[in-house]
Amino acid sequence: MNYETLLGENPFLLQGDDERRIARREELKWAVADIMVKELMMSENDTCIKKLSDRIDTAVAIHGEKAAKIHAETPELTERRIRCIKDGTPLSAKDAARQMELTEELVAINRTLEIETAADQAAILQLDRKNIALRKVTTVKQALMNALSSLCSPTLRRKRKFIEHKLQLSIAGLKAAQRSLAILGENRKIHAMNHDRNLIAISESRSEDARDLVAMIGAEITSMHEESARLQAAALAE
Repeated sequence: MNYETLLGENPFLLQGDDERRIARREELKWAVADIMVKELMMSENDTCIKKLSDRIDTAVAIHGEKAAKIHAETPELTERRIRCIKDGTPLSAKDAARQMELTEELVAINRTLEIETAADQAAILQLDRKNIALRKVTTVKQALMNALSSLCSPTLRRKRKFIEHKLQLSIAGLKAAQRSLAILGENRKIHAMNHDRNLIAISESRSEDARDLVAMIGAEITSMHEESARLQAAALAE
């Protein structure tokens, strides 16, 4: 699917043509669903990679235990052979045979580890490459969702614009109230330094009112964010 084609045309140009708007929304919905399936595939690939990695870790751990036993026996054999050569005594045929056995055992467990992990490592590499390719494709998801929500019905679009405007005004009001609260706090410090109880009381009363105002506007903003999220979901699902 060519997502760039869907994003190439400004969606706002379709808002006056209801038939084209609805048709484009269907195309965008299909594109978003297609990307969501790709995201699901990436998640499934990640799960598979985790299982393969765990299996490799288990094989490596088992190999390590077996190799440790072999390496633990080797120094003693080596020391006896060195002593024989140093003392000029014949080398032990039994030690030589055991050393050969240990070497063969080490070669065998190394080969077993290579065989058991090679296929899993190749599969992990292949899945990683698939996820890299999928991830590149899914980067346009948000742009597609923005285009889809911008092509909602005129009534829903007006509601969204109204709540966005109210939200901007409330955020500006919150910042102003916070600035006033900060100024009142500084004024109270000055009054406290001057030991002016009357002005301190006035500052505290005004600060309390300012804190109440900040809390009230903050609650309104939270409510508007929730409403904006609800309208956004409606714009996508419409």
